[in-house]
Formats: sequence, C-alpha cells, structure tokens
Amino acid sequence: MRRPGSMRAVLAVRLKDEEREEHRLTTLGGSLRQARIRHADIAEKLAAARASRLNEVECRADGAQHQRWDAEMKNLRQRYSDAAADIETAERTYAEQMQRFLATRRAREVISELEQRNVSRWRAELQVREQKRYDELFLARFVRE
Repeated sequence: MRRPGSMRAVLAVRLKDEEREEHRLTTLGGSLRQARIRHADIAEKLAAARASRLNEVECRADGAQHQRWDAEMKNLRQRYSDAAADIETAERTYAEQMQRFLATRRAREVISELEQRNVSRWRAELQVREQKRYDELFLARFVRE
C-alpha cells in the first residue's frame, strides 16, 4: 500500500485552484454590487429629473430648456438601461463563476476524501502489522521460557 501523502501534491493543486476560483467569485461579487449601486444611483437621478420636470411644467420654459431636459432624460435613460444590462451581464458571469467554483470545490473534496481514506487504510494496515509483531514477540518470549 502506498504511503499516505502520495496525493498531497494533487490535493495542493486542487486547493490552489479552488482558492483562485473563490477569489474570482469574490471579485465578480464586488463588481455585481457596484453595478447594482450604480443602477440605483441612476434610478434616483432619473426620478429626481422627472420630479424636476414636473415642477418645470408649472412654469413657462423656452424651447432650449425643453431640449436640454429631453437630452438629459435621454442620457439618463440610456445610462439606466446600460446599467441594467451591466447587471444582467454581471449576474450571468457570477453564476458561471459560481458553477466553476463549485466544480473545483467538488474536485478538491473528492481528492481530499480519497486521501483521507488512504491514510485510514494505511494506519489500519500499520496497526495490524504492529499487532502482528507484538504477537510474534510475545510468542517468541513464551516459547523461550
């Protein structure tokens, strides 16, 4: 039987892979949070611009003011939809990374379990050998006497 630790190199590589995938997952989680914050910020600006427009409706404004407001609203709507698209992309990427991370973790757990089984078998075999040696010593001493 092989000595325990023969899979340690493989286990170390799998553990490093898992850590790398977890780091990527954490980074993507931060990006997703930032995209959501940006989206919420733009939504607030859009709501404020709409409220401002409603206040402007009550007073007279010239065509240039209306054009500026329309351009600002168009820009905010575009930024809002871009932020929503960024969130969708970030969520999709996060989900894909989560799948890669879980697959890497499962692979590491499989190797870890195999290593633990090998160590248990090796220890059991070692214990049987020691017991056999003690029995032989006992019998040798018993025969001599």
